[in-house]
Amino acid sequence: MVDLKENRFEGTSVPEQYFVSCYLFVWISSIVVFGGAADVASVSSHCNGYCGFSIACGVLSFLIVSTLLIFYLFQLERILEFQYIPIIFLVLLWAAGTGVISSVHGESVNTPVSVAFAWLSLIGSLMLLLLIVYKYSKAGIHVRLSLSPQSQTKLNTTNVSTASSTYPQV
Repeated sequence: MVDLKENRFEGTSVPEQYFVSCYLFVWISSIVVFGGAADVASVSSHCNGYCGFSIACGVLSFLIVSTLLIFYLFQLERILEFQYIPIIFLVLLWAAGTGVISSVHGESVNTPVSVAFAWLSLIGSLMLLLLIVYKYSKAGIHVRLSLSPQSQTKLNTTNVSTASSTYPQV
């Protein structure tokens, strides 16, 4: 289990500027995707499911990233230790959103700029995921999901320094 009293992220080699710059990248891309889909919806005076999903992806991503940027602004470190949860959600959201926006039916209700920025949002979300994985691995925390029936919903984490002491040394 992760001990929240101990700050394992002190001294990690991932500067917070990388996180903030990636968040700003996804934040701006979300605004462009939302704006492009909303513009097409207002000009054509109808919005089908593809258009609505594009708007929803842009707005949800904008709200999530805005919240995380506010956490960085006020330096809420306890909350930022769990930033992997919204980052995973952003990757899943933009994977689905990019598929819908780039599809044959989605392109009829989205501008080429929205399609390009949807891909950029997906790339930015993946960059955030890679940064958080790198940060956790440098901190010595390995996160894995347990598949045992009694703890299927429990997130198991181990620290490398404590895990090596519990197993016999060879």
